[in-house]
Amino acid sequence: MEAQFTHFKQEEIRSLDKIQTCEIGTQLIFDYVQQENAVFNIATIEEIIKAIFQVELHQREYLLQIRLAKALSSTKLQP
Repeated sequence: MEAQFTHFKQEEIRSLDKIQTCEIGTQLIFDYVQQENAVFNIATIEEIIKAIFQVELHQREYLLQIRLAKALSSTKLQP
């Protein structure tokens, strides 16, 4: 049971890292578009940001599942 809790804790950390990576990537795109005076295809930029958001959304959903599983496993550890 304790190994399962540890596994869920590690998965939670990995998922949080992935979410943070998505947030950083999105912010980098916003910063780049704002700083550059180049002409961008707005539709393509939107598609890229939406794709990153979908990955982030998937990770947030997975994080909820992991946190629930972790919480349930921790109640089994208590005497």
